[in-house]
Amino acid sequence: MALPKIKTILYTTSLGKHTRPVFRQAVNLAQQFDAHIIMLHVIEPIGELGQALIQNYLPQDLVKNP
Repeated sequence: MALPKIKTILYTTSLGKHTRPVFRQAVNLAQQFDAHIIMLHVIEPIGELGQALIQNYLPQDLVKNP
């Protein structure tokens, strides 16, 4: 039984300095299998102070209120 063709690679990251070699490996695998990479970075919701800073520094049309 043949293995299924790899079409998409999900690359999850914390965006830290130590993740660069892992990203390179994902790119190498994507090139080898002619696949796409989906990069996922998840963070916790920002608090009230962070929301206030964003609203003060970004144009209103770019800010999405929860």
